[in-house]
Amino acid sequence: MSFLRAHIDDKDFASRFAALQQMKREQSVDVNEAVATIIDDVRARGDLALIELTQ
Repeated sequence: MSFLRAHIDDKDFASRFAALQQMKREQSVDVNEAVATIIDDVRARGDLALIELTQ
């Protein structure tokens, strides 16, 4: 995992902050897709899917 450090007084703060916002969006999309896949699997296969996901 990498971290992006930025201080509001940094000359490049605006670009660093924009990069941070973009990174969050990309991860959010990935998380949303993963969650949707899990929910679909649980809807289709019920408890069996939950058991498999927790092992």
